[in-house]
Amino acid sequence: MQIQIDRLHKVLEARGRRRSAHYKDIQDGLFTRPIRIGRRAVGWPRHETQAINAARVSGKSDDEVRAIVAELHAARSDEGLTKLILADVAHGLSDNDGGARP
Repeated sequence: MQIQIDRLHKVLEARGRRRSAHYKDIQDGLFTRPIRIGRRAVGWPRHETQAINAARVSGKSDDEVRAIVAELHAARSDEGLTKLILADVAHGLSDNDGGARP
């Protein structure tokens, strides 16, 4: 899994929100916290924005969105990311050679 990080302007565009509303959503647990990508730069994993947008499109309640945000934050842990990467590698192996290792 290639994790793509979007800066604030891309996230705001994808969400259709203003900066102040976006940060209020973070404060209210309705969007994930940013990750530091430099000394003075932050961003959001694209898949998190997509997951939250999909939840909104499907009509999830604020409480359901908060639960999704909590799951996304938990998946950021080293263990959570390792599981995602290993699953992606395993999926790639099975797509390319039937799961057999060289």
